[in-house]
Amino acid sequence: MSKETGEMTVREFLEEAKRLKAFEVVADPNFGLLQVLRREGFTEEQANEMKMERAWKFYLSSISDMMARMMDILCKGLERWPERAPLVEQYLKKLKEISEEGIRELEEQERRRKKRGG
Repeated sequence: MSKETGEMTVREFLEEAKRLKAFEVVADPNFGLLQVLRREGFTEEQANEMKMERAWKFYLSSISDMMARMMDILCKGLERWPERAPLVEQYLKKLKEISEEGIRELEEQERRRKKRGG
């Protein structure tokens, strides 16, 4: 990779992702990078020319907001239909497991990066 990821434009980043065969990670039809930036109000051209450091901040903020709204909807639904609590509890446990696994993976990546001296 010729540039640091944060200095790349979104367009360059997506081209690099295609080249590395990792495009599906950033091209999800609902949660892909460009899709989320469009939902945030950016045109495709604005999004493509944005530096990745800025784009990731918008992306992570938007995804976090979506998850918070989802949790709010679940909680309001439980107030209305408390009999659905067992089903929702299973879903929340799965989300917790996924989150904890992701945190462990990030911590491991950080340990390896520090070990390499980066």
